[in-house]
Amino acid sequence: AIVMGKASELKAMEACCDKEVDDIVNQMRALLTQNGQSTALADQAMSSYKSQKSARRAALMSQLYG
Repeated sequence: AIVMGKASELKAMEACCDKEVDDIVNQMRALLTQNGQSTALADQAMSSYKSQKSARRAALMSQLYG
């Protein structure tokens, strides 16, 4: 029960972080577009976040279930 509760907390934290990062990246994209620049930097930031998130999640789940 404790592990399931912690897994649920992790999912809630993950969703909150995802929303915040998505908002930030969308703001970056809008500013870059306004300035006539490529949005590649915003895309790179999102890609980096997703890969780091995946690695952190795997490590946390391993600790949680290990």
